[in-house]
Amino acid sequence: MTAEGASGELVGVLDGVDFHRGSSYLIKAEDPGRLYAIFNSLVEGMDAGLCISRSFPEKMRERHGVSKGDFIWMTTNTVGHDRCINPTNISMLHMAIMDFLKANPRGIITLE
Repeated sequence: MTAEGASGELVGVLDGVDFHRGSSYLIKAEDPGRLYAIFNSLVEGMDAGLCISRSFPEKMRERHGVSKGDFIWMTTNTVGHDRCINPTNISMLHMAIMDFLKANPRGIITLE
């Protein structure tokens, strides 16, 4: 795991890694389970969380125990889910992230 610009307020320590507000972390893993475990731990004390994934949100909630936070599903399929963004529509994804951060300045975002 690597961190960029880890200079903000410490929000948690997991697996010996200090997580700081305003920083980016790269978690390389075959299984996203570790990412969601970290997300679940950090979002507990935060205002809000946002998961951006190419996997169906309800499947990820169930599989990884994500009970708090919203999902954006990166898919070309828009049936049955209101938070879908086409993976090629980067400007719409950017707007969704900016809207989330404006509404939740202390929020956490994961991108799987």
